[in-house]
Amino acid sequence: MKNILNKQVLNTAAAILLSIGVTACSSGGSDQPGIDQSTRLSQVAVQNLLEDKLQAQEHLEVIKKALADLQLALVKAQAANSTAEAQQVLILASGLLENANGAAEDAKKVAKDAASRVSSASTQLSTATDEANNVMNIANQASTLNLEAANVFNQIQSAVADLIKKEKAAEQTKKAEQEKKIAINKALTTAISYNNVNSIVHDYGNSEAREALLAKLQKQGSNAPASCSNAKTSTCHKEVARGSVVVNYNQAYSSYAVIRETYDNENPQPNNAFIVLAKESDLTTDRAAVVNATYTGKASYSAKNVPAVMTRDFILKVENDKVSGSVFQKTVNLKGVEKVTENVALNEGKISVENGVVGFSGSAKFGAIASNAEGTYKGVFVGKNAEEVIGTFETNSTEKASSAQGAFAGKK
Repeated sequence: MKNILNKQVLNTAAAILLSIGVTACSSGGSDQPGIDQSTRLSQVAVQNLLEDKLQAQEHLEVIKKALADLQLALVKAQAANSTAEAQQVLILASGLLENANGAAEDAKKVAKDAASRVSSASTQLSTATDEANNVMNIANQASTLNLEAANVFNQIQSAVADLIKKEKAAEQTKKAEQEKKIAINKALTTAISYNNVNSIVHDYGNSEAREALLAKLQKQGSNAPASCSNAKTSTCHKEVARGSVVVNYNQAYSSYAVIRETYDNENPQPNNAFIVLAKESDLTTDRAAVVNATYTGKASYSAKNVPAVMTRDFILKVENDKVSGSVFQKTVNLKGVEKVTENVALNEGKISVENGVVGFSGSAKFGAIASNAEGTYKGVFVGKNAEEVIGTFETNSTEKASSAQGAFAGKK
């Protein structure tokens, strides 16, 4: 396009020169009377200035178009939904600005050439000066528009930088939330199962899976018999499929589930996994909501890696920043004498806030169920007013003869 315009300009210039008696190959002679050498030089200078003006105008139009395209690019950058999309706009904008810068430099050069021609136009100095001023004005417009184009480009860069910053912040927030969920789920799972990469607990390693299971169990109702044996008619039979919920105990906001692992009598890993369940939005986050209270409910456990599950009574007392409790069984003999057998003593533990959730933890002492082994317990409060507690307990030992794992749930 530019070559065509230049050819048109040259043709026009040649026509004008011919009309005033100057040929393209003239060496200074003339057959036209009344026009001296000085006059011809002035006419040529003026004609060159007209060409300069056309060229400067072309460069100005290039800058105008680049500016318009940059303004459209700015709108796209501000509306971009991703960094990749915004970066594409930035690449386009960079090319547009480069075009504008080139055109502005060309316009400046034309203006400089035009200024030098004025001195050659003696007899038509007034006209030459006017044309030179026209070229300078166009060059100034080009410079002004080029500055505006650069400003728009800077805005595009700023929009892209803001989007990148927002995306990074969103990624960091998402990562932090994921890490928080992982930490919470880990805290609510027995270590022996969590550390086993093949354990069924990893199928419930995210809040969505846990909440889906919670909804299913609450719809079905609790299934927590005192003794869930290995009998063929029992839900705890050894041939129950992996992933089956063999025992569960529900509360208003929470539940725990005993889920079958792949059964293998020779497997050193437990045959049952214990998972506590609550909606993430129902976990207690306000420490002030936890006040002195007594929670009662149920606790289920398996010992020595057998498939059977026992369910007993559970109690947890909260006093200031401390908790303590017990997993126990009450029996009454034929004479009406009540006997309390403590299966697991939940020693005094401490209340703390971790990952934004109010929880507790402490050491545990197992009774005959695990050869009087030492262990730990951990749990969280559930509900806006800490109406419930859920948690797990396990022995420190992973040896089959002295290991046990379980879960508990209680309410005020």
